[in-house]
Amino acid sequence: MPSVGVFAAIFNEHNHILLVKIKYGSQNWTLPGGNLDPNESPIDGVKREYLRRQDSLLWLTT
Repeated sequence: MPSVGVFAAIFNEHNHILLVKIKYGSQNWTLPGGNLDPNESPIDGVKREYLRRQDSLLWLTT
């Protein structure tokens, strides 16, 4: 079955972009996001992925 992914560019009031660290594979920094759960909206999916990765967040100056 195909999956649907969602990612978001989130900026704070200082124009810093939010990145999360991947904990597998390349272990690079990326935008928060991931696969949507069945019947999940894109906004809810991004919120869920953001909350799951609270321990690996970085605000990067643009």
